[in-house]
Amino acid sequence: MSEDLKDAIAPAPLLRWWGLYFGGWLVLLLTVMVGARIGLPGLPFFTYFAIGFALNRLIVRQLEFHPIHNTIGNVASAKLWSFLLWPVSYFGLLARLVIIRVL
Repeated sequence: MSEDLKDAIAPAPLLRWWGLYFGGWLVLLLTVMVGARIGLPGLPFFTYFAIGFALNRLIVRQLEFHPIHNTIGNVASAKLWSFLLWPVSYFGLLARLVIIRVL
């Protein structure tokens, strides 16, 4: 690979993304405890979706899809599932990115 191309392709900020992911878990756990303490059991429900939305805006937006898979349906599906099931989907995504970088 040429040096110009290596400079143009910046590596993904994996440590920052892992920090956002675990920060989301921490915020969710704190909201569960605070919601139970102050009598708002629905607070974690809204927090869960707010964290999924924030992770989509901060992580998925920085990813580039392969041109063959860069269709409206594929991108919308990936973003929707990442939003709805963020604890599972982001763990899988970040683990795959670490494996790609290490191996």
